[in-house]
Amino acid sequence: MAKTAVVRARMEPELKQHAEAILERVGLKPSEAINLFYQQVEQAGGLPFAAGESRAIRELDEDMVRLKACRAGEYIEHDAVDAWLRSIGTDDELQCPAE
Repeated sequence: MAKTAVVRARMEPELKQHAEAILERVGLKPSEAINLFYQQVEQAGGLPFAAGESRAIRELDEDMVRLKACRAGEYIEHDAVDAWLRSIGTDDELQCPAE
């Protein structure tokens, strides 16, 4: 089928710029990404993801799991709070030990 339909959308310029930089890194043109999205919508019969889910929400959920574990006594002591704070969000993040 020939691709003759046009989709127009208004969005914040910064969002467009950031998203297109990501798409470029993964080797997709914006039109290809839109086609993929529409195909997924068609296949799922709706949005192909939870509409309210975002990276910030997932990170908050992960933090809450860690906090719950620490409150349950699953924690480690650190010589310096600064070292612990610097470790957060890195590959060397200091975690609560597993029981």
